[in-house]
Parts: sequence; structure tokens; C-alpha cells
Amino acid sequence: MPPIYEPKNRAREFSPYALTIYSRCNAMCSYCFNARYPRSNSYFGIPEPRPHLIKLLEKQLSKQKIDKQVLLSFIGDPYGPPNEIHGMTRKVLSILHNHNVPVAILTKGGTRCLKDIDIFKSFDGRIKVGASLTFIEEKDSLKWEPGAALPMNRFEALKELHRKGIKTFSSLEPVIDPNQTLQIIHETSDFVDHYKVGKVNHFKDYENQVDWEKFLVDVVTLLRRLRKPFYIKHSLQIFNRSIKFEPQETDQNFLNVRPWLTS
Repeated sequence: MPPIYEPKNRAREFSPYALTIYSRCNAMCSYCFNARYPRSNSYFGIPEPRPHLIKLLEKQLSKQKIDKQVLLSFIGDPYGPPNEIHGMTRKVLSILHNHNVPVAILTKGGTRCLKDIDIFKSFDGRIKVGASLTFIEEKDSLKWEPGAALPMNRFEALKELHRKGIKTFSSLEPVIDPNQTLQIIHETSDFVDHYKVGKVNHFKDYENQVDWEKFLVDVVTLLRRLRKPFYIKHSLQIFNRSIKFEPQETDQNFLNVRPWLTS
């Protein structure tokens, strides 16, 4: 499979294309699909850069024009601790920039991404940088996602990116504690440009404790009141009984980064 690929099923709601930089993940999130139903014992561990990634990426982009958003990344974290050693994310971004590829970065690495603000700015609007935000309480984050940056550190990163003119977003998924998710929106709305919202999956004990219809009404009402663009994931849409959605609010492509228009 080439480095840039088309994700399927639920993953497609994130982006029309994706690229994996590191082979494993050490965030150790217990809500991760791979933690609940591991495909292999090798998913979690010390991440290493994908072999020959730079060469393969250059080869693909020399032959294929990618003019839709590429997400970094579904496996591993582009700004996890191993990137401090290998620096592969910056190398990948440089190539994507040179080929006019629009990019979305999703990270739990917090302020580690700020070292690349200069290259983010060089994309001139063809990039957005987001954080997965599940909890606002530090103790819950430490319990569920011990290898990720703490919530306030992620907030700090988003705030600085916004201040520097970089488009920001948050993936509010999985929603485990609806009250914390709503509080996250209140705390971040001044520096997050848009939100994507999806419920927890694969954890029936938690799923069955939440009134998802009520949460859906609450989160849509709040985001509309704050005038924040948002996308509701399909797993949450199915609980709708009373909301009349605007077309873009359930359009998985609405918030994607667009390429420069070239002649």
C-alpha cells in the first residue's frame, strides 16, 4: 500500500486520505479499538518510522496528484515522544507542502507540535492542526490515556497555534463523560475553529450509561450558540430524534482543508 491511502468505514469520517508516519503507538489509550480488540500484539510499543517512508512518499507524489486532505495519522501520533528523536513528521510535512497537498494533523502530543509552527505557517491555509480531547479532568486523562499529553497542555498548544494564525480543530471522540465534553467546548471555543464529535464505541458498559439523544441535543445547541462549525459523527447522528441538521453539520467533507487553486 502506498504511504497516502484512502481510509474506509468510520475512519473515512476523519479524512478522504491518510498517511501513517510511525508504525506503532505508545499513547496507551485504553479506549482505543486496538486495545479492546487488538489485531496483533505489536500495535502498542515503541514507535519507529515506517521503513523507507520518505522515498516512497516522494515516489507516490511524483506520479499521483493528491488534491484532497491527508490526515496525519490513524496509527501512532505525529507528535508523540519518538518524533522528538526521529523528526519524521517535519520531513513528511515538507514533502506534502512541496506537492501542494492539504493536510490535517491530529495529535495528543500537546505543545510538542509547536516546534513546527514555521512549517505550518508555510502551508498558508492548507493545513489545520487539531487535538483529540476526551477529558478535562487530569485524573481521568491519566487513567484512560496515560501516554498522551495532559488536557491543559493540549489546550495550551491549540491556543498558541490559534494565536499564530494556524487553523485549529478538536476531535471530541470518544465521548465518555458528556459533561466533560461540554466543558471542553466551553473552555476551548475561543481558540478552536471547529469540532468533530463522536460517541464512545466498543465499550457497552459506558455506552449504555449515557443518554445519547440528550447529549446530542446539548452539544449541538452549545456549538450553535457559540457559532462554531461542527460535524457530528454517524455513530451519534443515529440517536437524533428532534434536531433539524444543516446539511454541512452531517457532511463528512465539510471541514476538510482545501488545496490552493492552481491553473
